[in-house]
Amino acid sequence: MCIRDRFRGALEEAGFGPGEWGAETHADDVAAFMTLLGLPPSVESWAQLTLRDALPPPAEAWLDGLIGDAFVVGFELPPFLIRHLCRRGNGFLDVTIDPVRFARDLFLAVRTNDPALAARLADCEADENILWADAALLRGQMAHEAPPRPAGEEVVVFFGQTNRDRSLIHNGRLATPMAAAERLAALGRPVLIRRHPSEETPDPIDALLRALPDARTTEENSYALLSREDVVDVMALSSSLLTEARYFRKPATAVIVPDINNPALLPVACSRWYRVGAGVLTPGFWHGEAVRVPPVPDQLRISLNAFWGRERKEAAAVARMDAELASLRHEFADLRRESADQQAAGSAEIERIRAEASEKAAELARMAGDLAASRAEIAALHASTSWRVTAPLRAVRHLWTR
Repeated sequence: MCIRDRFRGALEEAGFGPGEWGAETHADDVAAFMTLLGLPPSVESWAQLTLRDALPPPAEAWLDGLIGDAFVVGFELPPFLIRHLCRRGNGFLDVTIDPVRFARDLFLAVRTNDPALAARLADCEADENILWADAALLRGQMAHEAPPRPAGEEVVVFFGQTNRDRSLIHNGRLATPMAAAERLAALGRPVLIRRHPSEETPDPIDALLRALPDARTTEENSYALLSREDVVDVMALSSSLLTEARYFRKPATAVIVPDINNPALLPVACSRWYRVGAGVLTPGFWHGEAVRVPPVPDQLRISLNAFWGRERKEAAAVARMDAELASLRHEFADLRRESADQQAAGSAEIERIRAEASEKAAELARMAGDLAASRAEIAALHASTSWRVTAPLRAVRHLWTR
């Protein structure tokens, strides 16, 4: 998520210069910072930083030179950086995407160490009734689309996550699905495991499957699972689906508390997360107004290119329609061939009848010619002298035969 591009217009219109709200950082900056920390540039090293309080002087000097006196607007600021900003007196706005992803559009989740800004964010919070309404509509849609399912025993769903997710950082390390094995086994119910669609490394979930004999994987849509009556509990390491489960009236259990949300690792000045819309991207908000922008379907979702399954579901629907269209095209081609065959067969039959009629007409013409010739011969015979001379003999024969 490019914070700078989305906030620049509002902040500059509100009178903030580029140097007053932080500098843009790149991958090279992160690599340089990790080098100053004496750590390799890896996800595991970044996870360790959540517990780091004091930074080596070269790293702290580099960071201070980058930040200066700016108000920092950042995306998913790590706890060590939040602590550093609060110690230096820099204000910040930490931004991420709200964990509720099923609504008509995404929302932003933001937190700050500025009390006036926190009060304004509280006034701008999204109406939660939107989420309840959208969840109800989605449940209805899922119930309509769901195939008939025979009554069965109650099940637990475990939602997997990508292996490189900042919400998996717990106590400075990346948690794995095996952390849930004991809790899932203790529930004493069959477990459905939904792999994360974007995760390409199956090993962590495979290890969990081996540890739970009654577990099996499912590719059913996550919201369809949350809508099922036989699903009585939901568990995950820290998936956003745990937040969403509430709107589907499902109890949810988080196995870990991510370091990014652990109050023990955050300064008291850091506020809670506020669920807000695009109002924070307006100059009015930064001028001190509580701006609420009504959610427009998929506006932020498209802007962030963040669909969380929607694009896969839509792609699957498109694939289904493509398959149906291909089937219809195939059927149409078959019908065209059949029609052409019938037309060809009909044409052949017509030609045969025409040929037969032509032959009959020729035969009739020949017979008519023969008949005319025979009549002419008879007429000629009757007009001949021999026919007239023998007339008395034919009369006597006629009388005799009577």
